Amino acid sequence: FTVATEAYDGTYDGQPHSVTVTAEGATVTYSEDGKNYSETNPAYTDAGEYTVYYKATKDNYNDVTGDLTVKIAQATPTITSPSPPTRRP
Repeated sequence: FTVATEAYDGTYDGQPHSVTVTAEGATVTYSEDGKNYSETNPAYTDAGEYTVYYKATKDNYNDVTGDLTVKIAQATPTITSPSPPTRRP
């Protein structure tokens, strides 16, 4: 069976991000430590690099396992300051 995967690589935006793993007719489970798997795909909001392990299982096939990285880069702040007051004569 075919397993399609996609990691995440972006800049911090305050939204949760995760990996994408699809395998038609298979059960996909996820792990943050490579040992304890569940059907919950972990999502991350804070800047950093996170490894997500996956396992796709389907009857009569060998399991497909792997890992992907969620990379969230720090955002660059936008700094604004008020305009100086306009002097009137």
